[in-house]
Amino acid sequence: MLSIIIPVGRDEPLISKQIEEIKNTIGNVEYEIIIITIDKNVCKNIPEVRICLYSPANCAEARNYGARMAKGDIFVFSDAHTEYKDRGWGELIEDTFEQREDIGVATLPRYTITGDIRNPKRYLNQIARGLKFNSDMNLLDVSYVTPLKDGEIPFIWGDFHVIRKEVFDDTGGYITEGWGHFEDRTMCVTCTLLGYKNICIEGKQVGAYIRPAQTSHVSFPYWYYGNMCFQALHYTGERLERAKRFWIEDGHPEEVFDIVYNRWEHLRKYYLKRRVHDDNWYFETFLKKFR
Repeated sequence: MLSIIIPVGRDEPLISKQIEEIKNTIGNVEYEIIIITIDKNVCKNIPEVRICLYSPANCAEARNYGARMAKGDIFVFSDAHTEYKDRGWGELIEDTFEQREDIGVATLPRYTITGDIRNPKRYLNQIARGLKFNSDMNLLDVSYVTPLKDGEIPFIWGDFHVIRKEVFDDTGGYITEGWGHFEDRTMCVTCTLLGYKNICIEGKQVGAYIRPAQTSHVSFPYWYYGNMCFQALHYTGERLERAKRFWIEDGHPEEVFDIVYNRWEHLRKYYLKRRVHDDNWYFETFLKKFR
């Protein structure tokens, strides 16, 4: 069963349209739609959805809450502005997960939508499938990649994440601090280090409505903090020391990184005990695999 989990804010003009698209395109699969929101009026006239009233600090916390409420064995984490036009995408996901036990986070190829929602522009010839880091220090420096033959990619944006429940539980869920897309990247890298593969499933596509920059709720301090959280969770040895020097040279007080590092001590120990690969393997492998 697919559990489609959608965090929704107070002002989300696309959510009713999205739910209709999901119902019309998902295909012949068992599914549920869970809306996580603080607004009791959201989707109140749509009987097919479960409304979970919750006041999360951020999107990652809302996703984790939705996962706790879900009944399915496969979680589909969707943003409220993701577009669904290709029929049968749910069947494709279910079939792929039945065939492969090694999947960490999966996604579908994504096209971008811009402009006014009443007259959107779709870039159907510009399909994105995955991302990679270009640096292990400045994690904002990323680029698009072409998947390997088995669909593997380093990490995936968060507007369409598909994760098996047991894998989600194995990772501990999305980190709820350091938001600004780092919860998405951290989830993917965590899956890789635990021995799973992140993949792009070919055959169907979804669209992502890119909001104007001025409406974003993510500020640069949160980007920096997300960067630090990622490094504090997964870096060891010399790379960890370089990360600390990186932030000091960038003008941040030395104790800032120490505070972040200590904040994640419990989860970091869990990951270090469980992971199959280390951070050296990750960057050496993925910088060579993906050019």
